[in-house]
Amino acid sequence: MTAKTKLIPLFFALLFFTVLQAQQQFTVLQQERNSTPVSSDLWGSFYELGFGRSDLLWGELLFNRDFENSKPISESNSWYQSFSGDARRANWWHSGYQEPKWQVLTGNQQKLPAPIVNAEYWPTGHGKYFVQIDNKQPDKPIYLLQDSIYLNKGVGYAFEGLFSNGVLISEEKFSANPYPIVVGLYPMGDFNKAAAAVVINVNTNQLVQYKAQIPAVAQDGWYSFAIEVPAGFNIAIDQLSLMPDDNVNGWKRAPVERIKNELRPKTMRMPGGCFTSLYNWRDGVGPRALRPVSYDTWWNCELVNDVGSFELVDLCRAIGAAPFFCIPVMFNNEFNAADWVDFCNNPNNQQRIAYGRKEPLHIQYWELENEPYRRYDAITYAEQCAKFAKAMKAKDPSIQIAAGNYWLFNKKFKEMLDIYGPYVDLVTNRGGTPEEMRNDLVILDNYNKSHQRNIRLCHTEFRAPQKRHKNDVDGLNKTENGGEETLFSQAASWEYAMNTVDQYIQFQNMGGSFFTANFTNLTDGWGENLLNNPREGNYLSAAGVAYALVQQLDIVYPLNINSTKANPDLVLQAAWNKERNKLTLLLLNFAANAQTVQIDLKQLGRAFTAMGRGYKIAPPTGKSFNSMKNPTAIKPETFSLPTKNRLSVALPSMSLYAIELDTKK
Repeated sequence: MTAKTKLIPLFFALLFFTVLQAQQQFTVLQQERNSTPVSSDLWGSFYELGFGRSDLLWGELLFNRDFENSKPISESNSWYQSFSGDARRANWWHSGYQEPKWQVLTGNQQKLPAPIVNAEYWPTGHGKYFVQIDNKQPDKPIYLLQDSIYLNKGVGYAFEGLFSNGVLISEEKFSANPYPIVVGLYPMGDFNKAAAAVVINVNTNQLVQYKAQIPAVAQDGWYSFAIEVPAGFNIAIDQLSLMPDDNVNGWKRAPVERIKNELRPKTMRMPGGCFTSLYNWRDGVGPRALRPVSYDTWWNCELVNDVGSFELVDLCRAIGAAPFFCIPVMFNNEFNAADWVDFCNNPNNQQRIAYGRKEPLHIQYWELENEPYRRYDAITYAEQCAKFAKAMKAKDPSIQIAAGNYWLFNKKFKEMLDIYGPYVDLVTNRGGTPEEMRNDLVILDNYNKSHQRNIRLCHTEFRAPQKRHKNDVDGLNKTENGGEETLFSQAASWEYAMNTVDQYIQFQNMGGSFFTANFTNLTDGWGENLLNNPREGNYLSAAGVAYALVQQLDIVYPLNINSTKANPDLVLQAAWNKERNKLTLLLLNFAANAQTVQIDLKQLGRAFTAMGRGYKIAPPTGKSFNSMKNPTAIKPETFSLPTKNRLSVALPSMSLYAIELDTKK
């Protein structure tokens, strides 16, 4: 026997040993982890006004339609600044993050910055700024334009804007001679012939709202929006709007349909986030043309208030989610909060009825402040919560109110609970680890038993850790390491999606005592999101693909599981459905190599039908991600497998598998 021949048996012996090492034995017990079922509202999400680019879900096609933004959000967003390279080359970048500028095209084909006027307070149509174009050329028009508008064929567009003949101040509303202007959609950069256009005759001295319908274009693609000002005319322009006719109550139809049919979050926290603390709900109700621009925000970007209470509720109804309003506490009072509850829920609220909403909005869930530690100590915040909750429930006793106990305040949770416990219904631990939350549940259980309450735990701004076993980042995942491996790049990855599912499994294992985890963000929050909305389409992020798959599983009663050895890279969830006639197995393999899992179901004492249904997501690496160029790089696949009392499942590296087994009748 040659030396080479002698090595062959040794090779196979080592291979057999390696296979044995890669196997993990699990035994599913007929022992439920909790006495209460998993919350049916567990899978929630989050919509924050203004921060990142969550407004890309709104149907408006014109960026900075009021000419108000003094600097791009990318310059005021410190998360964005932590990315050291060219963001346009990042894996999370898409056309929705572009911020096209307003320009004028002169008669000699020069593109110049738009002549934006800062009128301070006199005179102006909306906000602090407007555009004034005085075309003194004898025979050539001037165009006010914005490039990079993506349009779909067959869809018409509703246009509106404030226009004046340039006089602005007069005792007369109407001028003697109308100014004909052309509002058009042009092939990108080509103003020789409009693809679709409408003529508006401006005959008012003050800035007055005009509306028109622009017909559909013949082809999908990129266009320029432009207003043609004829030679010799002086015109003022403000508060422009271009909305597709197929919008859903102002929201873009295609992504709303995806959220409704694929993601299906059960609760939706809004309007912040950071925008909560300085948010004035009164600015977001009534006719949109009369809503003020809000300049005082944490992130130095203006809110036009197109989206307010009605629009947020309409979004929730369109996607089947329950609104979870977050109200300011640090910089406002309990009377303001109570008024908002009354406006939303009182059947006889005259202001809401006057604005065309006869039926109440029925907002059940309300959270008290976003990050109260910015101004309060733990006890002062707890006292404020008690004061606010009493005032709000005086308007509607049926509402459920959430108070926070997170970060520094968690050390004082018992003392805080003694103060606000009689008045609140939910406690949110944002950024807390699952271990910390399990300790919260022990405290809540003791309090509930001794005070005859049923206060539940929740997580109203949930983000998974970027690195599963590292605790060197705060609850915001904000890392500054000088490279591309920042929040944005990591949050777009499949690894982050796996971490998200791992966390939700731990929430499920807490049973009905844990109410909801609102994933941050629903859409386009600079990387952390479930759905991306480029101008030319939409796609699920890696986390969105995992979220859509796992939240549709019928996991109601998680079961206890024994394993032969501890392997932190393997996660198994086994759970009955409500009727306990379907078993769902959810498996995660975080290891760098494939793993074979043996699952023993004998102790369940149940017989299953011959074939089980399976779903798997197994992209090439944990760094894989979806993009507009490849929107299905990460996608679920289905498979079938024979059902036995002992299953053997081979899991590729960084993979998620879900298996559904029906019991025999």
